Order: sequence, then C-alpha cells, then structure tokens
Amino acid sequence: MNNQTDKRHHLNSFLMRESLIDKQVMASTETETPVVRMLPETHVIKIGSSSIIDKGKALTYPVVEVLGDLLKTEKLILGVGGGMRSKHVFFYRL
Repeated sequence: MNNQTDKRHHLNSFLMRESLIDKQVMASTETETPVVRMLPETHVIKIGSSSIIDKGKALTYPVVEVLGDLLKTEKLILGVGGGMRSKHVFFYRL
C-alpha cells in the first residue's frame, strides 16, 4: 500500500518504528517533571485477540464474567484487539 491509498494518519516522531519499552527510548523521554496519572483510580486492561478472544467461548466467557464482576467495584478501561504492537501503548512506568 502506498501513501496515496493509505488513509491512516501518522505523527512524525523519533519514536516511530521503535519499541516503546526499549530502555534507551524510555530514558530519552525522561524529564524532571513527575508523571501525573490522569485517572489514578482507573485500571487499564488490554485484551488481545491472540491471547484470549481467538481461544473461543471456553476462555472468553470466564474473562467477561470476571471483568463484569470487577466493574461493580472498580473503574476499568478495556482495550481490545489492535495487534501485538498495541500493547506498547498500554505499558508505562509509574
């Protein structure tokens, strides 16, 4: 696919094509400013298709039940799909 037919938007950044969990990449983004958690009482959960959803009903339904129970007492952000590389978006240091 060339750029003329590719409808995705890309941000030009030195982080492009880098592993976002690479120690050198992480060190290059360090600042003196402390990290402020925007939603400190919220848990982020990423569910991948290859790890859970593709395994079928026998694995997917129990996970859905546990998440449903958690939602009664916890605030959750659920990310699903997105491929293997999307996990980098969800991992960060506290």
